Amino acid sequence: MTAKTAGNGKRSFSEKMLDGVERVGNKVPHPVIMFLYLIAIVMVLSHVMYLMGVSVTDEIAVPVATMVEPSYYEDSSLASLIERESPGDDVIAVNGQR
Repeated sequence: MTAKTAGNGKRSFSEKMLDGVERVGNKVPHPVIMFLYLIAIVMVLSHVMYLMGVSVTDEIAVPVATMVEPSYYEDSSLASLIERESPGDDVIAVNGQR
């Protein structure tokens, strides 16, 4: 007699569930084979998208430098910076264009 059939011969719910998980796990292919399948699927989908004309654009937002000039107050020897453009106007360049 094995441990599963010891006693009255009935198996608990957790034993049945673990047996089901084991059966499904035995049918799953090796992880290397699964990765090869996934690589092949990505390659095929990539080529199909290429044939459909799908493309990717690479746009980078870069802040444009703001021109500033030093300003000295009467009671200070330290310079402060004053923006030439109105405050709150964020200037962003995308691919070199404003």
